[in-house]
Amino acid sequence: VYGVYLDEETDINYWGLFIQDEFAATDSLNFYLGIRYDDSSSFDGELSPRGAAIYSPLANMTLKLIYGSAFRGPSAYELSYNDDEETLKTNPNLQAETIDSYELITEYQFSKNIRLSASVFHNDIEDLIILDEDPEDELLFFDNLGSAEANGVELELYGRWANGWNATLSYTYQNAEDGDGNWLVNSPENMLKLNLMFPLPATELLVGALEFQYMSERLTLADNKTDETFITNLVFLSSGLIEGLTVSAGIYNIFDEDYFYPVSDAHEQDAILQDGRTYRIKIDYNF
Repeated sequence: VYGVYLDEETDINYWGLFIQDEFAATDSLNFYLGIRYDDSSSFDGELSPRGAAIYSPLANMTLKLIYGSAFRGPSAYELSYNDDEETLKTNPNLQAETIDSYELITEYQFSKNIRLSASVFHNDIEDLIILDEDPEDELLFFDNLGSAEANGVELELYGRWANGWNATLSYTYQNAEDGDGNWLVNSPENMLKLNLMFPLPATELLVGALEFQYMSERLTLADNKTDETFITNLVFLSSGLIEGLTVSAGIYNIFDEDYFYPVSDAHEQDAILQDGRTYRIKIDYNF
């Protein structure tokens, strides 16, 4: 059965200005400073400063202290979707979400082939866009009601060898809480990823990439928990057959694992089953 729930055309104008400077205090200490201003006809202007200090105490070691701010403007769905105010209405005062990020990174080059990086981070998020209910008319609408804080660590080990093999192993732990100190919905505490890239035998034009992804359980709005997930993907890539042509073919979720993503209260269920094993062929041509 075919039905139209919303048919609307809206013009939204964006513009932004970005300025950045970098300078060396010493041979081993560099500073980067920048600021960006963005404005839109759909939300108020946002000022986003950022900065970094990069220090190299040793030839094979680098320390980075980074601060950055950013925003996410309301999506077209959050701004405009409604069903003639049967269950959902729009909010003309909806604004962008903002985040302030602080990160300390250490990178150490063991050899020309092996690099290790470790970081600690802290994120402050304000004006989170959340689906709420108006008690006067019991209609749902999006509003800037939420805040969140995330603290965590990241570790990454990277290797690259002359025979064409590449490997990246990364692990992230995060503790994400909402403004009341509760575990944040849809925020796993543990994430692990392994990427292997390898040349195919008897050809220099085709490479393979094998990816393993692990994600721990996540909280849903109904205070349930999704199961932990382990997904395996395999992709083959060729970019040298014809100049400008790139062809890739992949199998995603090879072992057809069942896994769920938490969703908003606009749905009947609080977690939705994701795609099983899927196949994808992609062709890009640059000219």
